[in-house]
Amino acid sequence: MNHQCHTYLKRRSGIYYFTRRIPNDLQRQYKRDRLYVSLRTRSRRKAMAASEKLSNELEALWSQAHVNSIAHRLAPAEGRSRSMTEISSSPVITDDTVTPAPLLSTALETYLDLKGRDRSPSFESSVRRSVKYLIAELGDKPINSYSRGDALELRDAFMGRQLSVASIKRNLNNINALTGLVCRELGHPPPVAFRGLFFKETNEQTQRISVPDEQLHLLQTQCSKIDDEARWLLALISDTGMRLSEAIGLSKDDLRLNDDVPHILIQPHPWRRLKTIGSKRKVPLIGSARWAAQHIMTSHDSTFAFPSFCNGEVLKSNSASAMLNKWLKLKIGEQYVIHSLRHSLRDRLRAVDCPSEVADTLGGWSAKTVGQSYGTGHNLHSLDRWMRLIELGG
Repeated sequence: MNHQCHTYLKRRSGIYYFTRRIPNDLQRQYKRDRLYVSLRTRSRRKAMAASEKLSNELEALWSQAHVNSIAHRLAPAEGRSRSMTEISSSPVITDDTVTPAPLLSTALETYLDLKGRDRSPSFESSVRRSVKYLIAELGDKPINSYSRGDALELRDAFMGRQLSVASIKRNLNNINALTGLVCRELGHPPPVAFRGLFFKETNEQTQRISVPDEQLHLLQTQCSKIDDEARWLLALISDTGMRLSEAIGLSKDDLRLNDDVPHILIQPHPWRRLKTIGSKRKVPLIGSARWAAQHIMTSHDSTFAFPSFCNGEVLKSNSASAMLNKWLKLKIGEQYVIHSLRHSLRDRLRAVDCPSEVADTLGGWSAKTVGQSYGTGHNLHSLDRWMRLIELGG
């Protein structure tokens, strides 16, 4: 077997393809610079055999084409027509028959193989979740067969689940990116069914409501009574203003309870990236957040702070959000969501006249002025003084 043949093999969606560059002087005849042919097999052994056969046939064909080309240049004018006819009628392997588009479930694996390398686990889980939604609503079809009507049905289904506009757009962007890339890889025009869907962003959808101190105190009291992992998560966020993904992606090593100023170190991990550069920060632990951190450190053996929602491979932000939002609405009101606690932290800091620069540091909000990027920033003792001012009952 010609061992060079394996270099002509490519694998897409589990199917082997033969691809080989056409000699420069023959590219005009083929009207392309490379052959790309589906071998229609998932077996590497069969693909190698087919690749060797195709390669040998091409070598013979191209050698004869070179001979004919030389003969054509040397032959009298009346003999040229026959030579060219022979060349043009020779059997040529082409990719004119386009490989059928794969099912969405198959395309998903191809997309993750191409796009998911060196990406965080949350990228894969987000894409898989979007595909799961689509298949549940519309079925597992070839990726270029979904219609505009299908896309509208999916959008309405998302809205019926009361997902935020941002969440709906994120899911549709995942689907667009997946179908577009895989179709281009296989020579199909990128689908347009899921592009440019209209969303009406109402005031209710965009309004941000913080939780008043009385309601927040009630929430924290309920957390201490139930005293389980989900309530530790909620309590931790309530007195730090952390983003949900930041909190569930914590390791126990990020909880610095024995330092001079007990605090949380919010830093990027292989399983969870941070939203911005400014998101990396230290937040002093006060009140319910400190209570939650103490329980996390003593209640289980996992290296992760919240093992039910993070195991180093999967970050279950959406399931955590759904569960906590449901409980939050039941306890303090339908108008509140988990992100309301982040807004509450900002309002609590405003209430004690905390400088905006300090508040931005504590919340991991991007600096708004050039001056804020100078120097080493605020030390933990300074941040701790401001956090103690907003401690409920303090």
